[in-house]
Amino acid sequence: MNFASSRRFWSSLVPSVIGGTLLLAACGSQNSDADSSSKEASNTVPTYVVFDRAAEEIDELPHDLPDYAVESADKTTARFVGEYEATSLWLMRGREPAMICLLAHRSEEKWNVACAGEQGPLAVSGDAGHFTVMADGGAGPAGATQISENVFSY
Repeated sequence: MNFASSRRFWSSLVPSVIGGTLLLAACGSQNSDADSSSKEASNTVPTYVVFDRAAEEIDELPHDLPDYAVESADKTTARFVGEYEATSLWLMRGREPAMICLLAHRSEEKWNVACAGEQGPLAVSGDAGHFTVMADGGAGPAGATQISENVFSY
């Protein structure tokens, strides 16, 4: 290859390499943005507005509730969220990170507790009623009665 041929080779190759690099950079940038927004969405921590307020006297759990009933929950985070058909409801954080719990209490014999990941939904069903817990902004089941920002009866 002589000097003139070499020069033509490099002068035709350089724009192709630069163009290809820019194209790859643009594609990588688009994928990077998509990856970032999907990572941000998966890192979003669900919120429950009831925990934004300080505990009050009404947040005390029923005295007739056995200790083992809420052993998976952090009782110090209990917040009363309402009543539905003679069942009182408390939302609590779980003892495990990223857990949420609901106590549905009708009487000493009729109560239910369930815990699940705070991403939700959490369903509690039994003698004390049928309830669903959703993080702030979540829609309850179709036809459900909203009891609080986060709790629905179905």
